Amino acid sequence: MIGESLVRAPILRLWGHVVVPVQGDFKDDEAELLCASILQHVERRGARSLIVDISGIWLVDSHFCSVIVRLARGARLMGTPTVLSGLSPEIAATIETMGLELDIERTVLNLEEALESVGIGIAAMDEIDPLALLRGFLSSQETATEEPSR
Repeated sequence: MIGESLVRAPILRLWGHVVVPVQGDFKDDEAELLCASILQHVERRGARSLIVDISGIWLVDSHFCSVIVRLARGARLMGTPTVLSGLSPEIAATIETMGLELDIERTVLNLEEALESVGIGIAAMDEIDPLALLRGFLSSQETATEEPSR
């Protein structure tokens, strides 16, 4: 683990997805460390998708933008699509000015939309049959309480 304890952004795992809410101001070496830590996490545990929420970023420079692009490309090479949320007008303008191609599955306005876009949230719950969910839960409880055969 490359200095994972030094990374200031939490790397969360939610139902097979990796969610990283990034906040504050990152120096170049901190951004590189964050990128490496996230990619290591994706590699070790696998992920259906990677959600990077940058709505808490105050200042952005060209280096941070390039780190985000490399992060998305690295995750995609490992089979994990990236959703970027919280892209401010300033960050979008910086990325556009630099001519960077975002290798990102999709961009959304906020973290809630990002979660829903990968099937987590209220919109995803509309498709779930509550009775089937309850039956599945009850059958798993019965299996767990059965005595092992001797």
